[in-house]
Amino acid sequence: MADLKKAGKRNRSLRFSILVFVLVLTTVMGLMHTFGKKFRIASIDSFCPFGGLESIYGYFQDGTFLKRTNFNDLLLLIIVTVLALVFRRTFCGNICPLGTLQELFGKLRGFFIKKRLVIPVQIDRALRYLKYVVLVVVLGATWKLGVLVIRPYDPWPAYHHLYSEDLLEEFPIGLAVLAVTLIGSFLYDRFFLQISLSNGSLSWNSRKDRFFQGKAEFRNLYKLQTVLKGMSCKY
Repeated sequence: MADLKKAGKRNRSLRFSILVFVLVLTTVMGLMHTFGKKFRIASIDSFCPFGGLESIYGYFQDGTFLKRTNFNDLLLLIIVTVLALVFRRTFCGNICPLGTLQELFGKLRGFFIKKRLVIPVQIDRALRYLKYVVLVVVLGATWKLGVLVIRPYDPWPAYHHLYSEDLLEEFPIGLAVLAVTLIGSFLYDRFFLQISLSNGSLSWNSRKDRFFQGKAEFRNLYKLQTVLKGMSCKY
């Protein structure tokens, strides 16, 4: 049992280190895009897997990408899809920088609120289904109009324009969504990722898939065997 606890603690530390690294990296990339002179990288929109989904229709139709997106988005979409097939919500839980921001605000909650708040089941279920409806609407409008229709409402670009003069002009709604996201995450765990339409909507609910359910049962069996071995050594 002690070994399992140590392994769990080590895994949590590794996961949090990866989350912070990706958040810092993407923040620096956003700053370099805005303020870089000699070395100015592409827009932060070109490093988002959802941008790949938004651009995939135009890419296969005539080989073009939407403005502010490029092949990076498509590549990230493929990687995230493969990870979702194998490890479920790996991107949302272990890589997504917006999720890291939410988790940091969630950790702050412990200093002020000891009780863990939970979204009511009925509301949570409705929001989880609603995000798929929004996903279809957004993708349909994006593919039809050929522009990133969600961008003005997206909290992630808004985060990267907090230091920009165009923030209130270009992202007033996105800024409001970002504020609601962080406040919500202070009260509820990863508030936005539970109800958002983007990468979370692409993740498979592997509990309903027999193959992945089998993998989960195998992992649980392995953990049980490890515990039993530890007990046999002691007794």
